[in-house]
Amino acid sequence: MARNYKVWKSGATGWWHWECKDGSASGTAGSRSEARSQGQSNCSGSGFVLSPPPFGGEIIRGHVSSFEVYDLDGTLRKYSTAEISENTFYFLFGSDFYEPTQSTPEERVIAYLTIWGIYRGGQSEAEIKRRHDLNTAGFGKIAAKDVYNLEITIEDNDKITWNFSARP
Repeated sequence: MARNYKVWKSGATGWWHWECKDGSASGTAGSRSEARSQGQSNCSGSGFVLSPPPFGGEIIRGHVSSFEVYDLDGTLRKYSTAEISENTFYFLFGSDFYEPTQSTPEERVIAYLTIWGIYRGGQSEAEIKRRHDLNTAGFGKIAAKDVYNLEITIEDNDKITWNFSARP
């Protein structure tokens, strides 16, 4: 029987929370910049406070050493920064510490496929696309973190179908 998954923007990594200092409004967003933007537009006079998503992990001397996320089956998995780089961790969690020049599109896509629990190998874009039944547009969307409401179906024969157009 095919396995069907829906990827919520921050279902694996959690949500950034913003709240007006006067308590008049609050909300969540998938990245720090989105939370900051929402806080600025909703808390004009009072200012706002941002809180990062909670995550299980280890920080050693100010650097992320390991972190935990939920895969598509809802299983909590732990990864070290030897498996997924610290910079790519910042990308996944929407942190301002993310430096785009230090993570390639391939690394970002591999990181998503890994935390979703469906990584099948490959290092080059061509090999990743071939092993995961991805087209160029789909690869680009994952690399750009455009995965909100993405639907993934893994067939009995292990073919993966990607539906990036499943928007609310």
